[in-house]
Amino acid sequence: MKRGEKSVAMVAPAAERQFPGTVEQLLAACVKAGFTDVVEVALGAEKTTAHETAEFLERMERDPKTFMTTSCCPAYVNLIGKHLKELVGHVSLTPSPMVYAHEMVREADPQAKTVFIGPCVAKRSEAKRKGVDFVLSFEELGAILAGRKIDVVTCEAHPVERPAAATARNFARSCGVTEAVLAEATSKIPGFQLAAKQIDGIDRKTCAMLKLYAAGKLPANFLEVMACKGGCVNGTCSLT
Repeated sequence: MKRGEKSVAMVAPAAERQFPGTVEQLLAACVKAGFTDVVEVALGAEKTTAHETAEFLERMERDPKTFMTTSCCPAYVNLIGKHLKELVGHVSLTPSPMVYAHEMVREADPQAKTVFIGPCVAKRSEAKRKGVDFVLSFEELGAILAGRKIDVVTCEAHPVERPAAATARNFARSCGVTEAVLAEATSKIPGFQLAAKQIDGIDRKTCAMLKLYAAGKLPANFLEVMACKGGCVNGTCSLT
């Protein structure tokens, strides 16, 4: 910011209720704080939904007895790569909402620095892998706003071309990804049935359950996994 370089704040869906005021007011506060522009990562979640649904349907067509897990929680993806490699082939290859938001920003301006803002520590490792320039926690954003004496509730709502879909804004909550994929699938295939299960929080017990899914001992064709109980809204760097 001091060098006058373009920087775009990418605000995670979990931002709702983290700060007083609306999401649109928080977007405005980010611009007032010095970001060149701001985007909702929930717009990236719309792309994740579309691609993940298409990938899921394709996998089911190839093998109706298989199952697929979500891929937008980097802590879960890191866990699989390190400790539960028997599940590697079941993890969706679809990029996370942060990655799609980053691509949207870069398409509009290849020189812009992308800054993801959310409640997740693991996003830092994903950002390094995927080329996102910076990651800020909600606490760090709050410190910037406080340092610049910016009160979110006094900001005029940031003008957006269109708000993100409600299902995309709900990605940060447990079952939110499942609901988005189900809505997308039923819009393409009327009456579609999703045999979905959720892993709500990673611990020894849920790791054992994941191994049972990998061994085919628990029934499901779509498995949503969130490392933080309740979803990203309860991430380690959430304020509420």
